[in-house]
Amino acid sequence: SQLHEVEIITNLSTDIQQFVKVINSENVNVNPSFHPLFADFDKFIERALLLKENRLLQCVSYVAWPPQISRIGYYTDKFLHYGISISIQSFFGKYKGLRYPDAYTEEDKQIILPQIGKRGGKPFQTEPFKTKGRLCAAGQRYGVIHPDGKVLRCGGINSCEGASIVGNLFEEGFKLFDEASPCTFEICPCNEWAFLLEEKVNEEKGGQNVREE
Repeated sequence: SQLHEVEIITNLSTDIQQFVKVINSENVNVNPSFHPLFADFDKFIERALLLKENRLLQCVSYVAWPPQISRIGYYTDKFLHYGISISIQSFFGKYKGLRYPDAYTEEDKQIILPQIGKRGGKPFQTEPFKTKGRLCAAGQRYGVIHPDGKVLRCGGINSCEGASIVGNLFEEGFKLFDEASPCTFEICPCNEWAFLLEEKVNEEKGGQNVREE
């Protein structure tokens, strides 16, 4: 955190008392993800408030996994009671034989879209966006670090399946890629494309790939 901006994604299932004492809050943001079907709200909110008091928290993420969609309004109000907003993220994956996010119904979208989270100024996807083959700076100026030190180009629910491995942070000589490289996913599994994709389709220019600085 002395050199880079760091975002930590966590379900807050562990004690964070020591963490908040030593971390440099100016370059660190903790992004807690609340999963109501698997987490105890009282323990979660206690730790979320500790992050907020230490200026490490912006909001709480809530994945629009189908069984959790109906509870979005309830938990939005519950977190707001403590002065914390929630950021809804699209679910990428299969549920009951359907692939999401393209399987969201119009009713689902009416619940999700008003509070959909953003990354790079763009809303988390509720519909597929094809990225395969387009130049992306993931792995060049951005990486996702796993607990074992493995660094992947990007994150998302499919981060361990198909994502290029940059290297291991704990190995001598580790470095990020020297330049942007083509995306290997047919559809971006997260929203890193919003601020890392170097080639975007500009519909105003006949749908040709153009570089946007």
